[in-house]
Amino acid sequence: MVSFSQNLPNDCVNYIQVCDNQSIAYNVSGYGIQEIIPPSCDAQENNSIWFRVNIEQFGVLSFEIIPESDDIEEDYDFWIFGPNVTCGNLGSPIRCSTTNPAAAGQANNHTGLKNSSSDLFEGPGEDGDSFVRSISAATGSSYFIVIDRPIGNSPFTLNWTGTAIIQNPFQNYVFDDFEDVEICDNGNDNSELFDFSTLSANYLASTNGEFTITYHQTQEDAVFNNLPLTGLVPVSNGTYYARITNTLTVCFETRTVEVILGEIEVNNVIILVCENNPTLEATVNLTNYESQIYQGSQTVSFTYFPSVLDAENLTNEINNTTAILPLGLHEFGIRVTYGDCFSIASLTIEVKARPIVNTNVSLKQCDDDLDGLSAFNLTEANSLLMSNPLGFTFKYYPTLLAAEQENNVITNPTQYTNQIAGLDQVFVRITNTFGCFKIEKLDLIVTTTLIPLTLLQNYIACDDLASGSNQDGIATFDFSGFTTDILTLFPVGQQLTVSYYSSIEDALSESNAIQDPTNFTNTFSPFRQPIFVRIESDLNNACVGLGHHIDLLVEPIPIVNPIEIIVCDDNDDGLFSFDTSTIESDLLNGLANVSVIYLDENNVVLPSPLPNPFLSTSQIIQATVTNNTTLACSYQTTIKFVVDVLPKAIGVPIELIQLCDDEVDPLFQDGVLAFNTTGFQTTILGTQTGMLVEYRDENNLLLSSPLPNPFETTSQVITAKVINPNNTTCFATVQLPFMVFETPKIQLDDALHYVCKNDSTHTVTLSAGLLNENTIADFSYQWFLNQTALENETNYTITTNQSGIYTVEVTSDEDCLKTRTIQVVDSEIAILENIQINDLIADNSVVILVAGVGNYVYSLDDFYYQESNVFYDVEPGILTVYIKDLHQCGVLPAQIQVLGIQTFFTPNGDGFNDVWSIRGISPAYQVDSKLSVFDRYGKLIYQFKPSLKSWDGTFNGSALPSDDYWFVLEMADGRTVKGHFSLKR
Repeated sequence: MVSFSQNLPNDCVNYIQVCDNQSIAYNVSGYGIQEIIPPSCDAQENNSIWFRVNIEQFGVLSFEIIPESDDIEEDYDFWIFGPNVTCGNLGSPIRCSTTNPAAAGQANNHTGLKNSSSDLFEGPGEDGDSFVRSISAATGSSYFIVIDRPIGNSPFTLNWTGTAIIQNPFQNYVFDDFEDVEICDNGNDNSELFDFSTLSANYLASTNGEFTITYHQTQEDAVFNNLPLTGLVPVSNGTYYARITNTLTVCFETRTVEVILGEIEVNNVIILVCENNPTLEATVNLTNYESQIYQGSQTVSFTYFPSVLDAENLTNEINNTTAILPLGLHEFGIRVTYGDCFSIASLTIEVKARPIVNTNVSLKQCDDDLDGLSAFNLTEANSLLMSNPLGFTFKYYPTLLAAEQENNVITNPTQYTNQIAGLDQVFVRITNTFGCFKIEKLDLIVTTTLIPLTLLQNYIACDDLASGSNQDGIATFDFSGFTTDILTLFPVGQQLTVSYYSSIEDALSESNAIQDPTNFTNTFSPFRQPIFVRIESDLNNACVGLGHHIDLLVEPIPIVNPIEIIVCDDNDDGLFSFDTSTIESDLLNGLANVSVIYLDENNVVLPSPLPNPFLSTSQIIQATVTNNTTLACSYQTTIKFVVDVLPKAIGVPIELIQLCDDEVDPLFQDGVLAFNTTGFQTTILGTQTGMLVEYRDENNLLLSSPLPNPFETTSQVITAKVINPNNTTCFATVQLPFMVFETPKIQLDDALHYVCKNDSTHTVTLSAGLLNENTIADFSYQWFLNQTALENETNYTITTNQSGIYTVEVTSDEDCLKTRTIQVVDSEIAILENIQINDLIADNSVVILVAGVGNYVYSLDDFYYQESNVFYDVEPGILTVYIKDLHQCGVLPAQIQVLGIQTFFTPNGDGFNDVWSIRGISPAYQVDSKLSVFDRYGKLIYQFKPSLKSWDGTFNGSALPSDDYWFVLEMADGRTVKGHFSLKR
């Protein structure tokens, strides 16, 4: 059991894997994310820990949670999720208990699963008895168990009480304790660097990769896999922890690793070596014994000295560690260093001499039964091998390797029968008292010879070209195999020489022997050549065999001529169905009593005759024509089936050769376009190489290849022909339909259109501007306002009361597009700011000042309008000024009063100019104005309100004479106007 109080896995994703049915003990502290949502059994996490259980063998899953403290206030709850759910999809608990033991009046504070319980969920508070029903767990199922402590601070123990077997990957492995790590404490500071991973390979060697190891400073870190020690880390004296984890189940065990820092421990080594053969000295590499001198884990350095004293004093260091040592005793001092730690070891090497033996020793015996085998007393060779064999050990072995490895020693050396007839050998290992040895070969020779008189071997060869003709009965023979055949008549191992002769005379005299039986030509004996064989023993020349034992026979060969058939691939699969109906008769050309075998390029036998039709790629078929004789001489020729590549012609993407006319103004389209042909040839050829490409226009005129770039053309179909240059009858064509589509013929721009800001009902209708509106249905339309597409505005016209830049994309069925731009400008009825009236002068004028975005004209009668806002020679009176927006946004009227002065009047009673007044004043304007008339001397003659009266030229009822008179007009608006006028009679 393990119990800790920190770094607990409070969330599902950090669960602890339960790995067997042993009890477990933990403390709980805090929670991570609230994962009991919505709360089940009316509670949620307070101090929680998550476990995961894998069931290896089905049974009842039940347990009892026992708080360490038996205080009834120590309250533990739990929830169970499953089976076979994931942290991201837990679902609802299948069991939970949140009963408070104190509130429920329980005898103790235990909780868990048990068979005797009937409920699946209980709690909170006094609800329940702290136990719910056990789970029938299936093999291979898994469950999450969440244990929570809402009240108290006591750790807990969980005991498994059911029959379900929890998965335990460690049950088939027994992990030993780690050996102590002993390393030198360099600097004596209780700190050294060490890589724990160097311990893992040997430790896990037998686990087939099922486990991994991490190393940790504390057991808590090992249990929760926190802070693994990786690479070189500082260590000190003490205990470290290895976490051994199963890679499949995440189950783990921990082991301790003791680290001991101290001095370097070394071993004194004594080595006995034998001399090199035969130099009376030994070549020794001193570094070969470092692993015996120091067996620790640190990377130490070795320095070599001629003595221990030199090693201690650092004198006479040996730089060349390969020593040539004479016979005798030699001691070296070895200084083993790690940092400022070192130890001195002695390396003692004693060089001993090897035995001196004779070479080329043999034992010979005669065979008494012609089987090449005989019994030998191998010990008879001891005195042949050494002049004085006393004091040496002799052992006999069937092979050199056995002698070197001291395996398979011959146990009956005085009655040893050679294992190879004729000539055998054994190996003798001679060892002195110091264990130095020498191995020498011992030959065992048994001699026998004999040739049966009835032996005659025929060698039949087909006529060949050795003489320059394959029809002259002269061929090349290899009868060297007869040597093996005849030697098999004798025991294996006989040292016999076999020679061949063209005549019995040469064989008897051992002259003119055939030098090369592997390449003999019967030049002087066409169609049949007898050969004479001579056999001699190489050991004693006592036995000789001689006679006519070979006949060389020559058979004519069936000669046929090669055939070649060339076609074009008919479906681009590299295959062609060849007509083979006459191939065999063409091949044999009358040759009879023969058979034909066909082999494809993979040496697979084909039917004979060949199938018709014969489906094949380009290949050379080997046809072997064979005589229907015992020798079956044959002749090989070829039938060459050639399936030349039928090129492919790949079309150019239609979007590259069917384009819209490119004139900016569609009204000037000419139907000619410069097509960019970059890559056309590459597209047409695809991955093909070595092919020719030919282009022809609609008039079959040859064009350049590749096509010109750019290629200016009207709409026409160009034909591209891809030709196999190796066989010009193999070609493919593709058509390139160059099309220059007409773009919509529209007026690109339109005049300004106006809408009234002051009138939302005032609209304008815009059109896409087709020259021929009978073709409206031939195009599609999309309207934009200020570059933003207007949803659902896809008609030829659009009606709007909003100003802005309108564009319409007119698109043909071929996706040729032209854009028309129309500007809609805001206008509005005038906003009157001021009317400046310059009156009471000879030339009255009116200036109208307005605001607004409209384009305005002005009128005094609402009939005649002028662009100028200034009116001259304005007649006095009450007038209406009209301000009209030229874009039909309305007419603004304004009433004004213009005053005028009469320059004379004639009060003679004729009805014309009989009175004098200020013209333009009416009772509605300047009501309180006052008009005073004076004579030329300043005398007030008459005073009145000009809006009500006029002056008739009298003073106190008497007519005044013709003269100039003065007036002063004091207007109600504060103005004072002075002037004069004439009275005429």
